[in-house]
Amino acid sequence: MPAKKVVRKDARKTVQVTFVRVRATTRLAPADFKAEVARRGWTYRALAQRWGVTEGWVSKVARNEERALYWDDAVRGLPQIV
Repeated sequence: MPAKKVVRKDARKTVQVTFVRVRATTRLAPADFKAEVARRGWTYRALAQRWGVTEGWVSKVARNEERALYWDDAVRGLPQIV
């Protein structure tokens, strides 16, 4: 289904809001999380610097099988390092 666009007006401005359907994704297994980081050319050290956390924190998140899905989304959205 394509994105749904809604235009809302109030006294001061017109705002366009776009709603997009997102397909549910499955949580990455710890090994898959680590593999996705590596596939994109990142190390836990570089990722920690980018995210502003410690390397240990990235490792802890990666090992957590019940991590919040936004961590998986963040890894899937990393730019490719060449």
